[in-house]
Amino acid sequence: MINKKLYNGLEKYRKNFAESNLNTVSIVCFDYEIETAVKVFQDKFGAKIERILISPYFPRKNDISEYENIPVESLEYNYDKNNLAVYIDFYEMVDNHWIATMNMIAQNRKGLYYFFTPADYKNGCMLTFPPLKSFYEAHKQEIDKVYSLLSSKKSKKVFLQRLKSLTEGDAGYLAYNGEMDYFPQELMPTVKKGAVIVDAGISSSIFELEKYTELIGEKGKIFAFEASPIECEKAKNIIATKPLLKNIELLCLGLWNKHEKLQMAVGNGGSSVLYPINGDAVECELVALDDFVKDNKINKLDYIKMDIESAEPNALRGAQKTIKKFKPDMAICIYHAPSHLWDIALYLNSLNIGYNFYIHHHSSTCCETVLYAVRPVFIKRVFNIVRNFLYDIWHLRIGKTIEKGINSIELKNKRVVVYGAGKHFESLLQNGVFKNINVVALSDRKFEKTSEYKGYTAIPPNEILNYKPDIIYIAMQEGMVAHAFLTEMFKEKMQKIKFINV
Repeated sequence: MINKKLYNGLEKYRKNFAESNLNTVSIVCFDYEIETAVKVFQDKFGAKIERILISPYFPRKNDISEYENIPVESLEYNYDKNNLAVYIDFYEMVDNHWIATMNMIAQNRKGLYYFFTPADYKNGCMLTFPPLKSFYEAHKQEIDKVYSLLSSKKSKKVFLQRLKSLTEGDAGYLAYNGEMDYFPQELMPTVKKGAVIVDAGISSSIFELEKYTELIGEKGKIFAFEASPIECEKAKNIIATKPLLKNIELLCLGLWNKHEKLQMAVGNGGSSVLYPINGDAVECELVALDDFVKDNKINKLDYIKMDIESAEPNALRGAQKTIKKFKPDMAICIYHAPSHLWDIALYLNSLNIGYNFYIHHHSSTCCETVLYAVRPVFIKRVFNIVRNFLYDIWHLRIGKTIEKGINSIELKNKRVVVYGAGKHFESLLQNGVFKNINVVALSDRKFEKTSEYKGYTAIPPNEILNYKPDIIYIAMQEGMVAHAFLTEMFKEKMQKIKFINV
């Protein structure tokens, strides 16, 4: 499967990088990180610093005249073949802006780019891989099948957006509607007073646990699994300070397809991975949910949530008997590996429970895409099973629907503000992209006051909301950076506005 190829490739790239010499690098970082970033690359890697590109989210106070200073949002016009190093301080992350910066760089680099963490973060570095252009063609049958299983137009749209972002390598296609992770409208009525929940992958962030406790009441029960001993201890200390969380049984265990002890690379920020990575690791104990349920004589299970850093497929296979017996509703993260977009839904569907499937996306980055499996009433379950049986008859038609959906974005009867008036905008303009779109204004930071540009009303960003847009069409390759800039500027006022980046 494709995820195996990706992980094997990732391990190979890490090994090659560890043996390579950086020579001359350009650094992308926030301005307050410059001193530390330069020290890391000079001391740890012996690299010569050629230039520094500053991320756009903070005032540029530091004097860095010693280096060439290029705004990172201008990278589209300035990147070259030299090594590009991204310095990330996990202790100083602010609103995931670093993710937006990484996405923007990925869109402007044709090959791999380096992702560095500070000197005291001992996992050292990670590498990402180029987008896989043949995604849909290579897995057409599986992808078409999952599309046919989705139970709402919204889910089909999110599925196409996710597929588009994977095939194009552009997270800007993924729209964020402000909805909270794991609590979509379709699922909330099923989490009731007295419910029993398995929450796998809690880390030291326990917001979901607090929300579940509120929903299930005193008679409910939560089995909270966390594989990382470090994160589990943090969660234990936090839970001890919150008397209302007394119905939680915290388990320093990970979920897997069998009982096993594995080395886990643990990162700051709550994420951990079970596949090989450079740097320190801790031993973690993993169990199959089927065995845990049997050994602890659990006779009820209403809901399963999993966010376990790519271990979801194995954990679900280790929970097969439990799922078939209790038929719980589920929220399963499907963004940790490309193949999870179809593998997880197809596996759950193969259990013949008759689930309704929904896909929601809960962030403005490429993370937090969640598959929801909701058990419908009996008659709908029968319908879903029959529908699956008839699927092959409609296969070709569904495939054509997906291809059409991937290549189209509906903008009819919408007020659109186009953001970005650079080379990418001009290319889109020449190709007639805006011909049939109701563009009410064109905005860019280079416009200091209202004027005219290329036949459009040109406005500075702070005037965007005055034009009451339904959609902001980001005509920039660094779409996620633009999105983060605008949402930071307008905050909650942007919640009802949709973003498109193509």
